[in-house]
Amino acid sequence: RYRSHTPDGRKPPTMDEAPATTRPPLARSPRAEGAGRPTIGRFQILSVLQRSPRAVVYLAQDPLLERKVAIKAIPAAADVDREGVLASSRAAVRLRHPHVVPAFEAGEHGGHPFLVSEFIEGETLAARVARVGALPPAEAAALLAQVLDALSGAHDLGLVHAEVKPSNVMIAPGERALLMDLGIAQRMLDRGSGR
Repeated sequence: RYRSHTPDGRKPPTMDEAPATTRPPLARSPRAEGAGRPTIGRFQILSVLQRSPRAVVYLAQDPLLERKVAIKAIPAAADVDREGVLASSRAAVRLRHPHVVPAFEAGEHGGHPFLVSEFIEGETLAARVARVGALPPAEAAALLAQVLDALSGAHDLGLVHAEVKPSNVMIAPGERALLMDLGIAQRMLDRGSGR
């Protein structure tokens, strides 16, 4: 839960208005430059990028490596297999593919699994379609080919993406499509099943 005020009496930054049960617990940063800023592990939370019943995605600062990252955290209220999510997140960290958003590390904070990924500037395919309407066939085909290449790379590691949809495809500068959300990918139970 957030404290209503920091020890020096200042009101901490408001992350959002959602009830505390829908977000992972956040600690307070002990570092002077991030004093009063919520943290997950060593990562200082800057804002909420996306929220769903199953996960919260934060923009965060990694003070050790001095870079911005995206953190996907599973809230307490989410009806998911936390051990399975953590195992899949660890597998996603091993995946290196030019059309998959790179995952840096996975862990737990306050009993809640999280996945730290590269923060990509751009827009999702869902946002692109909402902004401009249906894409020209050649543009759609080029983006889809990149997504299929990413899925093939994931399958080679025994991962299957559970939710391939436009909101999980990021379009980075240069029209590079990157598949996101492999943190909820499911490890194939039978690698020989062809699924």
